[in-house]
Amino acid sequence: MRLPGSNAAVVTCAAVALILTVKLTPAAELSLRLSLRMSEGYNDNVRVVSTPHPSVTVSTLSPGIQVAAKTETVIASVKAQVDVNRFSGDSDLNATDLVLDASVSKFFERSEASMHTAFVRDSTLASELSQTGIVQANRQRSRTSLEPSWTSRLTERSSLKLGFDFANVTYADAAGTGLTDYRTQNPYGVFSYRLSERSTVLASAGVSRLTQKGPNGTIQNVYGQTVLEHDLSELLKAKVGVGLNRISLTANTGATDRDNGWVAQSSVERRTETGGAMTLGVARELNPTGSGDLTQTDRVFASWFDRISPQLSYSLNGAIYRNAPVARGTGAADRYARLGGNIAFLITEDWGIEVDIAHAQQRPDQGPTARANSVFISTRYSLPSRSYSF
Repeated sequence: MRLPGSNAAVVTCAAVALILTVKLTPAAELSLRLSLRMSEGYNDNVRVVSTPHPSVTVSTLSPGIQVAAKTETVIASVKAQVDVNRFSGDSDLNATDLVLDASVSKFFERSEASMHTAFVRDSTLASELSQTGIVQANRQRSRTSLEPSWTSRLTERSSLKLGFDFANVTYADAAGTGLTDYRTQNPYGVFSYRLSERSTVLASAGVSRLTQKGPNGTIQNVYGQTVLEHDLSELLKAKVGVGLNRISLTANTGATDRDNGWVAQSSVERRTETGGAMTLGVARELNPTGSGDLTQTDRVFASWFDRISPQLSYSLNGAIYRNAPVARGTGAADRYARLGGNIAFLITEDWGIEVDIAHAQQRPDQGPTARANSVFISTRYSLPSRSYSF
C-alpha cells in the first residue's frame, strides 16, 4: 500500500528528525520491540445497517514495531503497525490499515517542548464510529496530524501550555456517500493552577477551524472551558468542567451565521488496590464528522477493569451517544449505544490471548434501528525488548 506523498513525507520526516534529535544527544538509550497480533472474529452486521446484510468472519494480521530513545533531557518514540484485514462474506471490506506515530519531548529547567505527528489509515467503522457514534458509510479514512506544544512551569503551583493541533482527513471512494475531505486547525492554551495537594483547576481557550474541501466554507469555534480535578481519596478521583463556545459558519459567498453553545464534562474514577479501575462519566463535546460538519455529542459512559490474577484480567465498558449537527446541518440526528467486554490471559510475559465481545445499536431520529453483535479472539506475541546505548 502506498501512502499519499504529502502524508508520507510529513510523518517520515518527523520520525527521522525525532530519532536524530536523540542520537545527536550524548548518553542516549535506545530500545526496540517487535510484535505480531493475529485475530479471528465474527460480526453479524459489520456495516451497522438496517437493510438485509450478510454476517462476516474477519481475519486480521498485525505486525508492529516500536523504537524508543531517551536521554536525561529528551524522550522520543516511533511506532508503526500494519493491519491486514480480510472479510469472508463481504470481501468489499478487505483493506490494509496503517498507523505511523512519532513523538519527542525536550525538557528544560522549567519548561518542556513536545512534538507529536501521526498518520492513520483505517475504516470509518473503526475510527469515527467509536469517537462520535456516527457512521455515514464504510470507507477507508486517512488522517495526518501534527501537534506541537510548549509547557512552562510559571510557579510551584501554576503552569501554562500553548499548543497547535492540525489534522488533514481524506476518504477513499467517497462519491455518493456524503463523506467529504476536510482539515482542522486549533491553536489553544491551557492554564493550570494547583489549589491544594488534592485539587487542581484548569482553564483552557482556543480557536478551532474546520475547512471542508469544497464550496461550503469554514466553521470556526471559539471556546473556553474550566475544569476542576479533585482527589477525594488516594483511590477516588473526580473531575467536573463546563465551557462556552461561539460557532461561526462562513460560506464562500461571505455570508456568516453565528450560534452560541456550551460543553461540559463530569467523571468519577475509582481505583482498586489490585490495580483495577471503575470510571463513570457524562460529557457534551463538539466533534468533526465525515460530512465536514460539527456534531454535538452528548455521551454517557462507564467502564470497569480488574485483575483476577497476575495473568488473568477482564473489563466491561458501555456508552450511549446522542448526536445532532450544529453548523451546516448536513447529518441526521441519532442515538448510538455500545456495550462490550474483554477477557485477557497472559500466557507468558510476551504472549497473551484475548476475547472481545460487543453489542451495538444505532437509532436515527428518522428510520429503523440497526443492531450489530461481534466476537473476536486474538493472540499477540511480542519479541523481548532489546536495549542499546550510544
